[in-house]
Amino acid sequence: MTIQLDLAPHQPKFVDAEVRSGRFRNQAEVLSLAIDRMAERDEARKLAELRETIQISRDESEREEGIEVDPIEMLARIRKES
Repeated sequence: MTIQLDLAPHQPKFVDAEVRSGRFRNQAEVLSLAIDRMAERDEARKLAELRETIQISRDESEREEGIEVDPIEMLARIRKES
C-alpha cells in the first residue's frame, strides 16, 4: 500500500540517516517500525489503565464499597464500547 505523508522538516533527514546507517533497508522499514512502536505503546497504556481499574475495583471490594454487577451485562457493555 502506498501512502503519501507530509513530515515535519527534520523527520525526512532522520529517516534517511537511519537507512544510511544500515539499520533499515529503506524508508518504509523505518516508518513501519515507528508505527509498530506507537501501537505497542498504545496497547501498553490501555493495559496499564485496565490494571489500574481492576486494582481500584479490588480496593473498593475489600472496603465493601463496590457495587454488584451482572458479569454478562458488563461483558456486553465492554464489547459494545470497544
